[in-house]
Amino acid sequence: MRGLLIAPPHNVDPKNLLLDESARNTIENARNTLEIMRKEAPGQEMKLYLVTSEFHSPRSEYIFKNVLDSQNASEVALEAYPAPSGLADDISDDPKKPMVRDFKVDKIMKDINEWGIFLRLCHEHTIMEAWRSHLRERNPYKKVVRCLV
Repeated sequence: MRGLLIAPPHNVDPKNLLLDESARNTIENARNTLEIMRKEAPGQEMKLYLVTSEFHSPRSEYIFKNVLDSQNASEVALEAYPAPSGLADDISDDPKKPMVRDFKVDKIMKDINEWGIFLRLCHEHTIMEAWRSHLRERNPYKKVVRCLV
C-alpha cells in the first residue's frame, strides 16, 4: 500500500504516512491504528479511511467498527472504501452454487501461492460465517448476502 501511495498519481509524501507494521491480523491492525491515531492527534476528532480489497472490505469494516466501539473511540469516524481486486467477480452470492466460480487461476496463480490463499479463504470463511450468524440473530428477516460458503 505504501508503494501505491507514494507513486504517481497519488504522490503522497512518505513522511505523511503512519504505518502499522506489527499487526498479524485485522483485529490487531484496528487496535494498532487507533493507538497510532490517538498518539498523533490526542483528543481530536479524526476520520479513518479504511481501504482494502472489495473481497475483504465487509469483514474489515465490521472488525474496525467493533474495535472502535470497544475502545470508546467516538472521536474516530470510519469510512470504508473497497478497492477493486478482481476477487469479488469470482465469488457467488447464490447459496445454491459453489462459492468460487471460474477462478482466474491462470492469471493469478503465482499471487495465490504467495498469499497462501487456501488458508486465507478458510480464515475469511470462519469470520464471515460468524458475522452472518450475528446478523441473523439481530434481524432474521433481513436478507444477508452470502459472501462465503
